[in-house]
Amino acid sequence: MLQNNQQTQNFQNQGMNNFTKSNRFEQNQVAHNDNNEDFNKILQGIDDEYDDQFMPNNQESQKNFNQNQNYNLNIQTQQQQNNFQGNQLQTFQTPKSEIGNINFPPTNGNLPPFYNNSPQIMNNNFNSPAYNNIQTNSLRGSQTTISNRPSGSISSNMLNNQQQIPQNAPNREILEALVQKNNELKNEFIYQFIKIRQTNQYQPGIKKKRYQDNSLYFGQVSIQGINEGKGMYMVQNGDIYLGDFFQGKFHGYGVYIHHNLERYEGEFQFGKKEGKGIYFYNNGDVFNGQWKNNLKNGQGYKHSNLTNDTYTGLYLNGKKHGRGELKYGNGDLYFGDFVNDVKEGKGKLTYANGTIYTGDFKNNEPSGNGTLEFINGDAFDGYIANGNMVKGILYFANGDQYEGSFQLNKQHGQGVMRYSNGDIYEGLWTQGEKTIGKQYYPDMQIQYEGEWKNDTHWGRGKLVWLNYDGDYYEGEFRNNKKHGKGVLTYKDDNGNLVQENVVFVDDVQQQAMPF
Repeated sequence: MLQNNQQTQNFQNQGMNNFTKSNRFEQNQVAHNDNNEDFNKILQGIDDEYDDQFMPNNQESQKNFNQNQNYNLNIQTQQQQNNFQGNQLQTFQTPKSEIGNINFPPTNGNLPPFYNNSPQIMNNNFNSPAYNNIQTNSLRGSQTTISNRPSGSISSNMLNNQQQIPQNAPNREILEALVQKNNELKNEFIYQFIKIRQTNQYQPGIKKKRYQDNSLYFGQVSIQGINEGKGMYMVQNGDIYLGDFFQGKFHGYGVYIHHNLERYEGEFQFGKKEGKGIYFYNNGDVFNGQWKNNLKNGQGYKHSNLTNDTYTGLYLNGKKHGRGELKYGNGDLYFGDFVNDVKEGKGKLTYANGTIYTGDFKNNEPSGNGTLEFINGDAFDGYIANGNMVKGILYFANGDQYEGSFQLNKQHGQGVMRYSNGDIYEGLWTQGEKTIGKQYYPDMQIQYEGEWKNDTHWGRGKLVWLNYDGDYYEGEFRNNKKHGKGVLTYKDDNGNLVQENVVFVDDVQQQAMPF
């Protein structure tokens, strides 16, 4: 195990991105000549064992295929065959760019950028009937046949151009999907198997075991017959594991390919993902980080293909938990606390439009005490619920200041507005508009108290001239002017209180009558 661990560490330090170019196989050709016979045994059995394990029953499939003689399924085009025939002796030494641009993140613990995944391995060259007898003299130094399937095997029949199947579109689509998925998984499996081969020399003792649940082990075993060393394990449901075994369990470095083509590459301990590992989702997402008990635990990095979001931070039991940074595809950026996959606790959210919130979060939203900084220079300090200002102080860039209640981020309810010129309004607001309140104008030494509309005196109100011993007009207003009927109260030259019924039109008195 010490040797295996050292080999695993060396492989991780290399980084999977270095696994490129055709000479990656030739470089190992001489080093592994002493084990080529064992390696050949494993490769030689891959194709037949895979078909036996996962393809449909031969007789049943033939019966279904032959129900209608009028439809010929051309799964493999002539162009694909020609492409394959020109490359069949080079399949295993094809440069990386020719086998689907598979970009594997480094496994040295550094958090990588996002990688293209969901590879189409080897351009499906293995789909060709020519694959029945592939010769790989470039791989092993001598011409050797990997697989020589009986021409009547199910997978071979499915790939023949003239196979008869029912002329039924849904059935045909199901069959094509089955063939495509089977070949993708097989090609991915073979590629991963060969890739692991490049980093470790196989030892004698290759065995094949088939279990009662129809799963299959193919690889090294201990003297006691326990799966130990390097090998592959094919699960009845279509999953495949390739890598290190110890005491019959996945242990060390390995690759686990799910039947839906999702893939984990990294460290295992006693049958579970544990340590550093990379997980490729079939929707294009990628996770690279720490694992424990088959779940993401510790530092990790994840890129979401659909939204282009990226998260770098802590995980607990498979969920974002602790401090982390989440970059959204729309340009928003959050740094702070997570609890069970949601933003919760203290954090800072910078929106793509330049707005910055710093403070409490709950259920993924700014909630609690916090501050908002707007790109226009305005700022808010107070209580926020579900991302909206509720109560606090709003500082305007021009020097104005509002303190009070909010609804949907607008002044709503009771509040005080202090203007930079010294004016002060105190009263009720409705969705950012003054409705009923009192405003003091120090420059003009007047005070208005009453109804408002469009930020002007409008409706019933009272206007007091503070520098005229408290003279006032109480009545109707429109657009900041006395307009309509009202009562004018003032003191005459003798100091007597006088009240007049008056009518104003746009601040111009029309008539006066004794009260």
